[in-house]
Amino acid sequence: MTSSFNCGMRGFAARAPHHTKMNATAPSHTMVTTTAPPTLPQPVGETRVVFHHLNWQAYQQILQAVGENRAARLTYDRGILEITMPLEEHEFAAELIGLFIRILVVAMGQKIKSMRSTTLARADLDRSPEPDNAFYIQNQPLVAGRTVNFELDPPPRPGSGSRYYPHRH
Repeated sequence: MTSSFNCGMRGFAARAPHHTKMNATAPSHTMVTTTAPPTLPQPVGETRVVFHHLNWQAYQQILQAVGENRAARLTYDRGILEITMPLEEHEFAAELIGLFIRILVVAMGQKIKSMRSTTLARADLDRSPEPDNAFYIQNQPLVAGRTVNFELDPPPRPGSGSRYYPHRH
């Protein structure tokens, strides 16, 4: 289920149900029918809420208010905040994809640094994805054994469920 909220105090917009109305000026046997716009297919295994027109400071306040010990994932992208509440099906798929990536990397004789669902905040890009899984494989030697600085280091590659953002130097 997706609902869109406009935080500019103009209310919220959600999918409207189908309506059937009688036309008051036409004979009683004539009906006028209007239908809701087509709905987008919903991702399986999660519920989403989307907020529009938020600035970076509002996003940071929400992030601080909900804290780190939460089931929801927050993704901020240039004024749009999407809060995702993954369900069992989603978590199973994300774990399976992460396991596949780890096995593949080991089989190829490479090293990996997992960032799991670390919030990849970049105020300079006005973006902050929070993936299910994110990995350093090719750039693992650059970040091995230390805390990653997302403003200086290249971003990890997403494993599943994230929107990749370009890196700036």
